[in-house]
Amino acid sequence: MPADMVREQLMLLPVAIRQDPDRCTVALAERFEVSTSAMGFRLINLGLVS
Repeated sequence: MPADMVREQLMLLPVAIRQDPDRCTVALAERFEVSTSAMGFRLINLGLVS
């Protein structure tokens, strides 16, 4: 998952979902067809969630 694609897709999510790290992780995992664990690690590594 390239960083720029993750950031782009994150910004396309509704604000209510972006503000909730768990919902954000699930939504992006579905879009990228990866596990929520994999997406969670990616978001942490990019500094997008803590």
